[in-house]
Amino acid sequence: MMTGREWVLVVMLIVLAGTGSLVLGAGKEPAGTAAGSAAGSAAGSAAGSAAGSAAGSAAGSAAGPATGTGGTPGGPAGMPDGDSRHTVVIDPGHPSEISGGANANGLREVDVNWEVGQALAARLAADPRIHVLVNRAEKMRMMTNRERAEFANRARAALVVRLHCDYAPGRSGFVIYYPDAQGTNAGRTGPSQFVITRSRMAAEAFHRGMARRLAGVFPDGGLKTDRSTAVGAKNGGALIGSIWSEVPTLTVEMIYLNNPVDAAFISSEAGKQAMTEALAAGVGEALASLPAE
Repeated sequence: MMTGREWVLVVMLIVLAGTGSLVLGAGKEPAGTAAGSAAGSAAGSAAGSAAGSAAGSAAGSAAGPATGTGGTPGGPAGMPDGDSRHTVVIDPGHPSEISGGANANGLREVDVNWEVGQALAARLAADPRIHVLVNRAEKMRMMTNRERAEFANRARAALVVRLHCDYAPGRSGFVIYYPDAQGTNAGRTGPSQFVITRSRMAAEAFHRGMARRLAGVFPDGGLKTDRSTAVGAKNGGALIGSIWSEVPTLTVEMIYLNNPVDAAFISSEAGKQAMTEALAAGVGEALASLPAE
């Protein structure tokens, strides 16, 4: 027979169990369930958010943090989980293992690439059809061309847009490059025929979009292949970023930095905005040209 004190303890245990303050069988039930669904949901959401951010940071540590509308997606090709948007990766060129970029007419290529890349990211982020990622958070963070390609591969991008400025005497305007053949780098031969085909389709459409937007504003230097570049030719037919790419990729040489007229164009707010809008138009045309997965 229980004493009065023992009866008091039993009553207290019953009360505590009824309010959820006492957890029985710990480890058999998700944390927060006994404490109430509202509090549990809030705690679970906060914990999940923090865990998701940490996981995303770990997954992207080799290539650097992404900026834009989200982290690295893992859903269908070119889309985040449960999302119908197309993932577009923006790669502002340099610094890389090749060089830190050209300098001319008071401009640094790395600055132009970064500024236009950030403007393009903001422009694309406003489009509900697009999930945009920039492959690093810091302008001067060195990334090899392989790392840049691998970032986009992990993101399962629908399109990679690599931004650069060219340097050559007597030239002016923008030029689009894409891989039409395989090359070899560090023992790897690529890209695949799938990437070559999709990159060509994307580049042709991208060029149409840019040319239409810049008609009468800035010269069109045309559509060319990786093998026409010094690096592409050295590698047997493809740029390093193209060799390691598993998704459609193209390179935009926005201006000839050594041309004073081109430099003045991209230095002006009107010119920078026109270039950004043209690039966005190119992205739209390219995405529309690619077959659905």
